[in-house]
Amino acid sequence: MKLFELVKQQKTNESVSQITQFVGNNKKYFQELVSFFVKGNTQTSHTCSYAIIELAINNPDLLNSCHQKFIELLEDPSTPDGVRRNIARLYQTCIIPETIEGKLYDICIDLIINPKVAVAIKAYSMTVCERIALKYPDLNQELQSAIESTLPHASAGVKNRGLKILIRIQKKMP
Repeated sequence: MKLFELVKQQKTNESVSQITQFVGNNKKYFQELVSFFVKGNTQTSHTCSYAIIELAINNPDLLNSCHQKFIELLEDPSTPDGVRRNIARLYQTCIIPETIEGKLYDICIDLIINPKVAVAIKAYSMTVCERIALKYPDLNQELQSAIESTLPHASAGVKNRGLKILIRIQKKMP
C-alpha cells in the first residue's frame, strides 16, 4: 500500500496508526507525509497532521528538516487555517529547537493578539508561548499582556485556556 492511499482515508485512530507504522523512521516518507499535509485537501491535511505529531513525538529528528517550512507556513496569513492550526498544535507538544524558539514565539504572540486569527490557532499559540516562556521567564510579562489584550473579545475556549495560563504565569512571577 502506498502512503497516498493511507492518507486519503478518513482520520481514525487506526488510519493514523497505519500511517505512522508505514512511515516509521523513514525521512523520505516523512517528507512525503509533510507534503500531503501542506498541499492536501482539508481531510487529508487533518489526517496527516495527527500522524506527523505522533511521529515527531516518537522521533523528533524527523522534524529537523521541516521547522523552517512550518515557521513560514505559520507566519503566512494565506496559509489555510487548518494547516496553521495543526502546526501550532504540533509545537504545543513536540520539542521546539532553540534555533526557532525566538521566531516561533514572536509569530505565536502575533497570532494571539490578531483579532482575525481563528480561535484554535490562538489557543494553541498561547500554549506554545507558555512552553517557550518556561525556558525564558523574561517573556512571561509579554505573554501575559498578549493574553490579557485578547480576553475581552475571546471565545469561551480561548478565555478558558488564557486564564489558566495567566494563573500559571502569576505563580511564577515575583
